[in-house]
This record gives sequence, structure tokens and C-alpha cells, in this order.
Amino acid sequence: MQLAASAEVGDEVAIATLLDAAKTLVTTDPGTAAQFGQRAIEIAPIHHPHRGEIVGTTAIALHIAGNSEQAIAFADRALRETLPTLQEAEVRLSIAGMFAISPEIRIGAGRAALSLPDVPESLRARHLACLFHNLVTTGRIDEARVLLEEARAAVASADDARASSTLRVAESALEYTDDRFGPSRELITSAYRDGIFASDDQRLRLAQMWHGELLSVADRYEDALTIAADALADAQHDRQGWAHQMFETWQGRMLLRTGRLSEALAVLEGGFALEDGSHAAAVLDAAGIVALGRLAIHTADTRQARRLGDIAQVMLEQGTPAVRRHAGWLLALFAMAQGDAEAARGWLHAPTDSDSRAILPCFPLDIADETMLARIALTTQDGELAQLALSNSRRRAELNPGIHSIAATAAHVRGLLGRNAADLRAAVDLIERAPRRLEMAAALEDLGAELTASERESAVEVLDRALTLYTELGATWDARRVRSRLRELGVRRRLVTAEAETNGWAAMTTAELAVARLVAQGLTNREVAERLFVSPTL
Repeated sequence: MQLAASAEVGDEVAIATLLDAAKTLVTTDPGTAAQFGQRAIEIAPIHHPHRGEIVGTTAIALHIAGNSEQAIAFADRALRETLPTLQEAEVRLSIAGMFAISPEIRIGAGRAALSLPDVPESLRARHLACLFHNLVTTGRIDEARVLLEEARAAVASADDARASSTLRVAESALEYTDDRFGPSRELITSAYRDGIFASDDQRLRLAQMWHGELLSVADRYEDALTIAADALADAQHDRQGWAHQMFETWQGRMLLRTGRLSEALAVLEGGFALEDGSHAAAVLDAAGIVALGRLAIHTADTRQARRLGDIAQVMLEQGTPAVRRHAGWLLALFAMAQGDAEAARGWLHAPTDSDSRAILPCFPLDIADETMLARIALTTQDGELAQLALSNSRRRAELNPGIHSIAATAAHVRGLLGRNAADLRAAVDLIERAPRRLEMAAALEDLGAELTASERESAVEVLDRALTLYTELGATWDARRVRSRLRELGVRRRLVTAEAETNGWAAMTTAELAVARLVAQGLTNREVAERLFVSPTL
């Protein structure tokens, strides 16, 4: 810091020392790294040969620390200068890799760099791999496929570890959108291995999360949640705000999938408390908002549902194709919760795209979404939607044999659309072997409803199981619906919630649970207060 304060413009030793310090600290103390970088750019002459590297390193440090708007503004100022081609391409690569900013800006930065003359082979390969990744994750799958072979050829020719790692992460994401989860895991494992030697901490962390996501898709939720907990602790230790937010949102989505509603709410609620839809540019944020919307439905939080519905409208108007799919799907879920299946069907067609499967979120996806799609199709008598639900769930099951939740979803969809109790029983049997308890309760409910006309006693027994499970999970809205079904059968059941705990995690309110989780991650009282937007007690 003393060197930074005393150095004068043109001091080559100070410039080199500050740049080296920034590069060393960027992953472990990005705030300090950004300060060193900003000071280096102040004393580096306008045409200094390392000016582009300084700008790129500093912008990445700001982004990692959670100051993405400041990072993009810093990079933009540099680009307004007259930079040599190599330096401009380096700065644009730093922008293209900022996951928390608008994907449109990232894609634009990549295309602009690739249009520059005489970009070195390794840098061009990195840009092509990064552009391919950005196209996949924003839902521009057709454009990404067109670019794939060019990116592969450039990466192979350059033999650059960072370009190779980036490409494999993106190829893994493409396989994931095609429901090929086995090959996707193989690619992300390879990407992570390459990433260790690629000096690209951002993509290394992204690969870590993506590996966990693929484990969860394979019903290995405990392994995935362990990855999330470890990654959150690392991100907190290294002061990497963007990574902490990414892993926290993903963790919340997994907790919801496993039926841990109160924990999922504690994790997700604070992360999107100030969201109005205009900042939900990243597709992972959009998926987090959908998860919070599902929680609002299950817990009968109508106020939260209205707020999130407004957010989804903004996302639908302003988002990338992938974000719009999440927004349309959330609005469809809200419409179904209100009993308006026709409106739900309308929202599914709102995010127009040439891909007939694009009406459902495909990045990231939820393998159980086709069950709700089947309900919408059944209620509206939409044969096209019914066929989509059947073909999606069947194809996914065929491509991923041995994953109980995927097989259960396929059986559940068949049972719903075919009004077939045998398929619904198969769905219950399969999902019982998976960790997804909300889907277990839903399968029981649909089986009970199907048995109502022919096997009343069996229907009551099955619906009782569904009611018990919904109640245990805290799914108030679902439990009320099942009670109504039972009343139609002449059976009255009290909606008995578990007696309030006086000790341990179960005794905590949502706010208390949120605080406890942050403390467990190593935050101080003041840091907890800042995260939760409250004033610390001094």
C-alpha cells in the first residue's frame, strides 16, 4: 500500500509490482487486488504495453468482489481509449467472462473482439470458447451449435488450457440441455481438471457448481449439498461475492427439490429481497426466482407470489431467451395455482422460440417440470402440450437409465395423461427411492385422485399419505388441496401442523435460520447484518 501511495506516473517498478500483486490476490482478496489494479492504471502511461492486462485483471477483481457494475464501467472507460488490438481483445475477454453482468454485454464483447484484426491464436481460441459458452447459457442453442466446430478447431490448434477448459464447460452445458447428463458429467469433470491449470478461477468455480448440479440430477443430493456448503465457505473466505451468490442460489434450489422448504426459503428469500426483475440478467438468478416462486405457491404466500409475478413480467420483457423461458414458466405456475389453466397455457407460448421444447426452461432445468406440463395439457385438452410432456419425459428416461426421479417423472406423466393408476403406482414406487419428497407427495395425490372413482378406500389411504407428507414439509397450499379432496370423499382431516419445537434448528424462525446459516459460514455480526440489510447492534 505504501508503494501504491508513493509511486509516480511512469514508475515501471511500481506498475509491475502492483500488477503482479493484483494478479496474485485476485482470487483470495479481490477487493485489494482491485485497489492495486486501479492504482496501477493511474500511474501507467496511456500506451503502456501492460495497460490492457491491468484493466482486465482489475475488472475481473471488481466483478469477483461483487462490484460488477463498477467492473464494466471501469472496462468501458479503458475501451474508450485507443488501445492496441491485443490489449483491447484482453479487456473484452475480461468482460465476456463476467457471469453477473448482462449476457448481451458479454456476447457483444466477444463478437467485437473476434472482429478485431490479428488477434493472437490463443486469445482468439479463448474468445470463441467463451462466446460459445455465453450463447449456450443464454438459450441461443442454434447459434451455439453453428459456432461449435469453429471453436473446437481453434481450441485444438491453440493448445491453450484456459480455452480448453472454457470449451468443455460449455459443451457440458450443451449436453445438459440435450438431456445427456452422463456425457455432461464427463465433460465437466474434464473441464474442472483442465481448469486447475488454466488460471481461470471463475470458470473453475462454475465447473464445481455445475458438477454438483449434475450430481443432483442423478439423485445424489447429499453429495451436491456438500459441494455447495464447501464452495460457500471457500467463497466467503476468499471474499468472492459473485461466487457466494451463485452457490447460495443453487443451494436454495436443491433444498427446495429435496422438500426442505423452510431452509430453501431462508437461503433464497434474502438473495432476491430487493430484486425488481431489471437486474435478473443471469439465467441462474432467473432459476432462483422461479424456485422462490414455487416456495410462495407451496407455502401459500400470496403477497410474495404477487411480487414475484411482477418480477417475472419484467424478466419476460427484458430477458435473454433462457431468462424469458423461466419467466414464462413461473407465470404459468402462478396461473395454475390460481386455477386458470388457460392462462397457464398462454404463458407457455409467450417466450417464443423456434425450438418446440423451448416453452420449458432447459438451462437449468427441473426434471419434474413435465408433470406440471401434463396437468396443463390435461386441463386444457391440449394434445400438443401432452405430446411434448410425454416425449420429453420419455426421452430423458431413455437417455438416463437408472435415475429414479427421472424414471418416476416419465411414469407420472404417462399416468396422468393416460388416466392409468398402474403408471401412477409405478411413479410412487420409483420416487420413494429418490430424495424428492414434494414429487413423492404429488405422485401420491395424483394416484389418490385417480383411484377415487373405483377404489374409494385405497384412494383415502393414498390421499392421507399425501396429506401427511405435505404437512410435514410445510406445503400448506398443497395440504389444503388434499384436505378438500378428502372432504369430497366424505372424510374430514384436520390440517395438523407439527408441534412447535423449542430447541434446535426446527425451533428457529425463517429470519433466525438465515442468520444462523450465515454465522455458520464464518461471517461476523456486522457482515451478517450487511447481508440481511439490518443495522448491527454496536
